[in-house]
Amino acid sequence: MRFLSSLEAAWSGLCRLFREEPNARLELAILEVVVLSLALLRFPLVLTLAAGAMAAAVLGLEATNAAVERTLDRFGERSPAIGAAKDLAAGGVLIAAILAALLAVFTLSSVAEILAKAMVANWWADVLTLVVVWATLFRLGQRR
Repeated sequence: MRFLSSLEAAWSGLCRLFREEPNARLELAILEVVVLSLALLRFPLVLTLAAGAMAAAVLGLEATNAAVERTLDRFGERSPAIGAAKDLAAGGVLIAAILAALLAVFTLSSVAEILAKAMVANWWADVLTLVVVWATLFRLGQRR
């Protein structure tokens, strides 16, 4: 029973996070777009899972940051220590978000490179096909 009440509290916290934190809603929207795009484009499963894991890390740190800020706001005082603690929590979110963005850039650049190579390979194949067809037609025309 204790486990179920813990799950209920965690679910309540997630609902509050997405209801009250605009950054969390934005990060969730980005997660949905990225994971759905990777799945629809049939990226390798490992890349899709890595993107999902990074997004989950960003969201988890966003929840931690929100908890730290709310807890420290209860003190109602403005001190350098409280400001530093809030900044450190926000910095953790920023680190994860930068790493997630770098992973996205790396993934997309790898895919772009693969697509570019495929396009070049297909271009040469198309040219070769045209040359073969043209040569065949030319030879057929000479026989008549």
